[in-house]
Amino acid sequence: MNFLTKLATENIENYNQYLNRMTVSTEVSTKKNIPFYVKGDKILDVGCGSGVMLEKLRELYGKKEIVGLEINKYAANICRKKGFRIIEKPLEEINEKFDTIIFSSVLHEIASYNDNTDKYKIIKNVLNAAYDRLTVGGRIIIRDGVQADLYPVFIEFKDKEVVKDYFKYCEDIGYNNFFTRRNVTDNTIVDFAPIIKEFCFTYTWGKDSYAREVKERFGILTADDWYRVVDNLFYIECFETNREQYLDYIERFCVIDKNLEKMFEDATVFIVAEKLL
Repeated sequence: MNFLTKLATENIENYNQYLNRMTVSTEVSTKKNIPFYVKGDKILDVGCGSGVMLEKLRELYGKKEIVGLEINKYAANICRKKGFRIIEKPLEEINEKFDTIIFSSVLHEIASYNDNTDKYKIIKNVLNAAYDRLTVGGRIIIRDGVQADLYPVFIEFKDKEVVKDYFKYCEDIGYNNFFTRRNVTDNTIVDFAPIIKEFCFTYTWGKDSYAREVKERFGILTADDWYRVVDNLFYIECFETNREQYLDYIERFCVIDKNLEKMFEDATVFIVAEKLL
């Protein structure tokens, strides 16, 4: 049993809440734009979860062949009950071609649950697999998180308990740069921007989801790295970063200032790219 299936089956109620949040996310985030960029007649949604993107695609393109890839058996079975064909193996093991391959907030999960510490290389390998499984002229669509550039930043939390949670988070992920991470006041700390940004991504999910989210790194690559890793193989047609609603989420526990506004200007990346040869 893989880790994601284990988490789901150990706490079905919590996992169902997670799937519900993914449904809402698809409706309010840049994920909602993905269906309008698909190309061709055969579409693969990698890491399809409970099938919310598959349902959107079927609603718009009922005559196209819409396939999901999902290694979490619990989620895969939900999709099958909705009438979708689901593949339960890694992308590199699939022996068929697609016109569009979608990675909707899934590449960071693939990288997070891989033991290799070189996250850029992991994503490069996945995109290589996607390239090999695309028809000529085929398209990939990516929506995912963006890591902050490396610079020190001050952040003021609204509650001392959040400061404690921040230090626990750093301990849990094995980040021990005590020369940088320190309290400035009871509620204010200074640390490197990538760590603070990632904590904020994690903390928006709430403590009930902490066991899962602490193992995932949403901001897996910087914006420049995202461009570089895709441009290495594909012709990029669309590349944009978005703030989305993250400042609204983190305002619940952080004081919003210019530091945070700058950090979350590029909360997510949206990429559309094609295989030319």
